[in-house]
Amino acid sequence: MQWNAPEGFNRPIYNSDHLYSSLNQLKRLVNLELISSEVFVHVEESAHKIANVIQNYKRLPSNWGVIHSDLHESNYVFYDDTPQSIDFSNCGYGFYLFYFIV
Repeated sequence: MQWNAPEGFNRPIYNSDHLYSSLNQLKRLVNLELISSEVFVHVEESAHKIANVIQNYKRLPSNWGVIHSDLHESNYVFYDDTPQSIDFSNCGYGFYLFYFIV
């Protein structure tokens, strides 16, 4: 929240359009029979609920900015017993809430 992006900093925007694009990519797995259509229905319902939150949330400096967007057990290390994020290759702009709903 305190970091200011330098001029020309160009990163993806993680919004509802991005979410629906990801959902369409996942739908291909149904066609390949890697995910059942029954399971995909639940994923799709969840995506619509998340998109609704994203679309109705007002963008403010306190809740919108640069996010990691790929934080998982392989993308943090501990330094002096404090977790530190690494690998910011997928960082972009989004709601800080993104960490908790996706």
